[in-house]
Amino acid sequence: MSNNRKTHRENNGQQDLNQDNEKQQVNFRVNDAKKIGWESFVEKSDYATLSHFLRTAAEKEIAQAEANDGEPQSPYQQDDSSEEILEKLSGITTKLSSMDRRLSAIEANRYGDDDLDELVTRVYQQLPTSIHDIHKAEAKKLEGKPGNTGSVEDLAQHLDADESAVEMAVQRLRNTTHSICQTESEDEIVHYYKRE
Repeated sequence: MSNNRKTHRENNGQQDLNQDNEKQQVNFRVNDAKKIGWESFVEKSDYATLSHFLRTAAEKEIAQAEANDGEPQSPYQQDDSSEEILEKLSGITTKLSSMDRRLSAIEANRYGDDDLDELVTRVYQQLPTSIHDIHKAEAKKLEGKPGNTGSVEDLAQHLDADESAVEMAVQRLRNTTHSICQTESEDEIVHYYKRE
């Protein structure tokens, strides 16, 4: 540390000591890491003591609040760039929702509402009625026998239907009835079943 900085600290420290007789003491607790960080900062700065640094920081915060019409500024307050990011995210969400609606409309036109309604009924009829039924169907498939595990692939194969149409039918069932459940196998395949 330079002699000039040390002298400055000693002078400020002396000034602090002279003024301490007129002031109230304020105590608060911080964790060790924060205290060490603050002390390290003070060592490298022109502040005479940690107390001097904390008083100066408090005064700067008050002065800044007074410059903002007396409103204290939250350390968590969003700046303009955060607001801009949130606006962009909101716009993306709106676009995704719009795209989802358009895709649903395209799919409905592709399969036709009547065709999809019929497939929904057929899918519902073919869904296993429990996880136990799914396990039995998986065991059959391991033996090389046909079995419907309630996966989109198995349902599509069993119904001789397009997998994307079966997926839409399952999603419609899930959206319109609370009796459709799902489970995931060890190989991460989703299986659907109905509670009757």
